[in-house]
Amino acid sequence: MFDFDTPALIENPYPAYREMRETDPVHRSGVGDWYVTRHDDAALVLSDRRFGLTPPEDSHMLGYPSRAETVFDAMIAKWMVFRDPPGHTRLRRVVAGWMTRRRVEAMTPAIQAIADDLLEQMRGADSMELVSDFAYPLPVMVIARMLGVPEQDHGLFRDASRRFSEALNICSEENSLACETPALEMMDYFRNLISARRNDPRDDLISAMIAESDSGGGIEKDELPATCVFLIWAGHETTKNLIAGSLVTLMRNPGQRDALLQNPDLMRSAIEELLRFESPVQRVCRWTRAPVDIGGTEIAAGQLVVAMIGAANRDPLRFSDPDRLDIMRNDNRHLAFGHGAHHCVGNFLARIEAQIAIGSLLRRIPGLTEGPGKVKWQATSFMRGPRTVPANISTPSP
Repeated sequence: MFDFDTPALIENPYPAYREMRETDPVHRSGVGDWYVTRHDDAALVLSDRRFGLTPPEDSHMLGYPSRAETVFDAMIAKWMVFRDPPGHTRLRRVVAGWMTRRRVEAMTPAIQAIADDLLEQMRGADSMELVSDFAYPLPVMVIARMLGVPEQDHGLFRDASRRFSEALNICSEENSLACETPALEMMDYFRNLISARRNDPRDDLISAMIAESDSGGGIEKDELPATCVFLIWAGHETTKNLIAGSLVTLMRNPGQRDALLQNPDLMRSAIEELLRFESPVQRVCRWTRAPVDIGGTEIAAGQLVVAMIGAANRDPLRFSDPDRLDIMRNDNRHLAFGHGAHHCVGNFLARIEAQIAIGSLLRRIPGLTEGPGKVKWQATSFMRGPRTVPANISTPSP
């Protein structure tokens, strides 16, 4: 079994994905978990009702042996991403109403203004750090505004989000305990904000969730703060990785970057290809509810099956020349946002943010190149994205 959390595979997991896909595409690890790396098999795991999120009684929801529940465990157990229907359906319905195409498109001018302001701050500079200067603050500001988080509080979530991602990657007791303080702080923060919105409702997602909760048909009161934490984490973490990872990919593929600059109408297909090529979420777990045959391998009920999204999105049986970036690729049905009932509820928002962010940066800094120092990737194989990206920038154009 490959250890995808080693520095070498964090840097570049794709050769290992290819080897596993070619030699053992339905792989059983030494601890008994199953890993699937082909596109069709991963799509089956994500969409077939014989797979679910509820673990056997003697297992943790993320596939580890049961242990004393931590504050972090209790919080993520209320996240919709770890819930089966009907709980998932109930939680998702309220949020989906705020993530519609029409509502997101109406936010386009505000997102563009955020991108322009962040880039204006770089005017006259010779270099920038793409994550902290641009890829991180943009999606945080967008999802925070959507929720109704005051602007002065937008910077409160970065360290907690990093710790949550690490704990979700390796769900050890040590990592969960490291999340106790940030989980408590974030839950308390949103309890206070929820209380304020009860007394002063506004046109924001928190107020909408409160109204649904009070009507008895939406999110339950004890689920509200955990749902807010999930949305602030999921609403920026994956999009940050998408923006930063895409910029690294384009800098390393200057021909594709230049083609996009010459033809901005390719932006939508470019984002789909960048999602496929460097998927922000690299794996998703499910439990078998009944015996299932995957690619000729029989898997019993009660088994943890890991859909390796990053590997599936480079499956040559589904994508021609999959290790080549092609922003004009047709029929690009990748799994970067999942598949089936748990398909990412914020996928359209993430796409629009990435289109605006990448398009705006390349227009203003067409000579963007990697700067001195090395791109450092996040130390997690569950999510993929750069931690730091030093970049050389030319003087922004007016």
